[in-house]
Amino acid sequence: MKNKQGAHVGMILSFLIFVTFIAFLYSITQPLTNVRQDKLNTLEYLKTELINNFSEDMTLVVVQFEEGELMECSIFESENFNELDGLGVIAKRVELLDGSENEVIVESAVINGEPVIERREQTTEKLKFYYSKEFEIDTEYQCPGLNSLYEKDNYNITFFRTTTPIFDSRIINISEEIINPDEYNKLKNELGLAVDDNFGFIFYNENRIEIVKTQEKDINIDIYSEEIPIQYMSSSDANINPGFLVIKVW
Repeated sequence: MKNKQGAHVGMILSFLIFVTFIAFLYSITQPLTNVRQDKLNTLEYLKTELINNFSEDMTLVVVQFEEGELMECSIFESENFNELDGLGVIAKRVELLDGSENEVIVESAVINGEPVIERREQTTEKLKFYYSKEFEIDTEYQCPGLNSLYEKDNYNITFFRTTTPIFDSRIINISEEIINPDEYNKLKNELGLAVDDNFGFIFYNENRIEIVKTQEKDINIDIYSEEIPIQYMSSSDANINPGFLVIKVW
């Protein structure tokens, strides 16, 4: 009987020790688990917020006109263009190649928001004008015969739409800005991040060649990251390209 009682007491003590050990482990690991979850939540939040910061309005205007005329310069007058004054523009003529459209950049400028293009050859039937703050505004380009512009009125605007794509120039500019601690803290505040939350990113093109990478200084804690595929607008030629964005949080 005494042996049975001793064994019973021993089982209770063993169970209490086991429960105490589990509680001790929980008290150690729970804060780490909470930190990990907080960082993962921040990472998910940043995916949306950074994409918004990397994006900018871009307006595409498509004009259709009769082909056949040769002239040095043409200005396209329309009230629709006036609202785009102050934006950079990239003009492209549209060519049909094996049944599909091929866009070729043509020399252009902007006067009071209205595009001016230079044509050195037979015109095509369609032109595309890409407007955005992220496109360079050429203030020095002079089209031949600029003083006697042909005011083109026999054309129609067949497409006019504003979208908000990701721009490579926005990603690059923001990466350069946050090198400055004051700019970095300002951006963190705009993003609504906590004081102890830090982030960075890497931008790759479709061939996984690194385009830009933010600096990471002496990080001795866990880094949480995620790679997401993106489509971005090139600010140099208005082409849409595939790429990858790696967002990091620590």
